[in-house]
Amino acid sequence: MSPKRDLAQPTDWPFARDEFVRASRLLEATDDDVRRAIGQVEDGDRR
Repeated sequence: MSPKRDLAQPTDWPFARDEFVRASRLLEATDDDVRRAIGQVEDGDRR
């Protein structure tokens, strides 16, 4: 069993949940914001 990862909360996403976010906007986000976004995608968070 893999160790529990520090999962991002839905409220941590810096953009509207139903908004398409262009890559250029992600590049402008902070590293921490990007890490959280990538974690949500990898975890299949599609609420």
